[in-house]
Amino acid sequence: MESNFGIVDYFVFIFSLFLPLVVGVFYAIKDRKTTSTESYYFGGRKLSPILVGFSISVTFLSSITVIGYPTEVYVYGAVTFWYAFALVVPAVIGYVYYIPLFYNLKLTSIYELLEMRFNKTVRMITSAISIFNMILYMGVTIYAPALALSAVTPIKLDWAIALTSLICTLYTAAGGVKAVIWTDAIQSIFIFTGIISMFVRTVVLIGGWDNLFSALAQGHRTKFFDFRIDPTLRITSWSGCFGSSIIALSGLCSNQLIPQRYLSCKSLSDARKSVVFGLIMFGFLSIMALCNGLAMYAYFKGCDPILSGKVARPDQLAPYLSTLIFREISGFTGIFVAAAYSGTLSTISSGINALANLLLEDFVLKRWPNMENKRRLTVSKTFVLLLGLLVTSIAYLASLWGATVFKIIYVTFGTFGAPVLGLFTLAIFVPWCNAKGAIIGALIGTVSATWVAIGGILHPRPLYKNGYLPLSVDECPVPTTTQSFYTEVVSSNYNATEFDLSQGLAQRYTTGSSGLYAMSHLLYGFFGFLVTIFFGILVSFCTGAEDPKEADPKLFMPLFDNHRLPRKIRLFFRFGVPELMSHQNGNGYASGIPLNPADSRKDILA
Repeated sequence: MESNFGIVDYFVFIFSLFLPLVVGVFYAIKDRKTTSTESYYFGGRKLSPILVGFSISVTFLSSITVIGYPTEVYVYGAVTFWYAFALVVPAVIGYVYYIPLFYNLKLTSIYELLEMRFNKTVRMITSAISIFNMILYMGVTIYAPALALSAVTPIKLDWAIALTSLICTLYTAAGGVKAVIWTDAIQSIFIFTGIISMFVRTVVLIGGWDNLFSALAQGHRTKFFDFRIDPTLRITSWSGCFGSSIIALSGLCSNQLIPQRYLSCKSLSDARKSVVFGLIMFGFLSIMALCNGLAMYAYFKGCDPILSGKVARPDQLAPYLSTLIFREISGFTGIFVAAAYSGTLSTISSGINALANLLLEDFVLKRWPNMENKRRLTVSKTFVLLLGLLVTSIAYLASLWGATVFKIIYVTFGTFGAPVLGLFTLAIFVPWCNAKGAIIGALIGTVSATWVAIGGILHPRPLYKNGYLPLSVDECPVPTTTQSFYTEVVSSNYNATEFDLSQGLAQRYTTGSSGLYAMSHLLYGFFGFLVTIFFGILVSFCTGAEDPKEADPKLFMPLFDNHRLPRKIRLFFRFGVPELMSHQNGNGYASGIPLNPADSRKDILA
């Protein structure tokens, strides 16, 4: 592919990479006398909600949004906008239930809650599953911008992956969470500029809004509502909504990465503000990234870059577009690639920082609880370096999987992240659930979702179920060498990364798995979540359910507990769990349980 990545683009891109290193070195020097892991991981729990909000937004964002979202819209149309609108429900649930629970307990690892509620085994197994999930996720997240860089510059994919990993690891190890959050705030400038400038420039070049909507209508990409009840269809309004809600809720409430950000605030009010601000920003940028996919289709209408041989993979479409539309504006292609990299640097730095904390809190300190602070900090930084190497290895493996980065993320989070969310749901909403039910439910949910995902790879559904929208090379200035059958049939039903041109396309178009293996990958998470809840409750009652009257009310969140509701209704939704009453016994205790969250944590973990 011809490269239009000029000197100014290289300068902008290198500057965006150099800046995080400077911030990391600055905080390494500034905090060189600090030996507290509390400061390294949580910034002393005094960080600004605005800064934390920026960090949450760009951590959620990653290169998957910058690169993956436009590709999804380009291939599947406006129905993919449900990915962004599905954020509303997770935001409300997190705001009302999870954030106050985590914050009031003053957790360092959110999996401490599972030890307090169940036992140490549940905590460690769940933490291990989450660590494995995040390592896979971060590996794919590194792979995406590396793929973009290799698409617009002479830099090979292998070197691009190594460059991304090295920078992330170094500034995270050096500066800790303060470096991560300040860098996130700075990188958000590149992300805003890159995403918005691409949309504005593309709309201008295609001749304005009328031409945009005309092209979308002709390409059948204006359909937003698709309420067909068929879980084997790749994308519908239902699968986009339910699938994205579970993935977002998993990231916000049952994965260390995001909670560690809002737990760094100085008050519950600030923690909530940071999440609201971060999700509003993320929602806006997600919608703009999806709009880039619509504009990208209008620009390439009649001459698809993959069918015409301009790019090798769908995930290279957005970077390739940036080299064309900014050909006459120096630096903006560099800004767009920097936007993809900034999202990744934020996600990886936050992820590595969070996982190092999990390894320290959930495993090392369980074995050596009296380790001195200076050694804890050294161990933490060592974990950061080792995690960086491990994530790099996963990124190289991700390049061998033909699916789009967006699909890979949904498969990994669906199979490993959603069952963990199910376990947290059992812990705080279902007082009858016991330790056996929780861990068996989570393991069955993980195995079931993984089994369906692997089955879907080995026994794919018919191609027509994927809902590929029409693509064409009819208006290309030069003839293409694409196989005739591919041009005639698959150009209307297409994802070049999901099948081989030589493997009987006519047969695979109409035949394939029609059972559980045909389930849309968007629903893997929802499936794993429901399986976890079902077996968690079933096994709990089979092995002796917990008595709600003996439950710690600080570890339970009733579905409805508004003081404006009648008392009978509020008591009903507590399912027998005692109420918190500060006046009872006059000593700060209710039902014999300390009201101070920190005291509760110490007593239960003792």
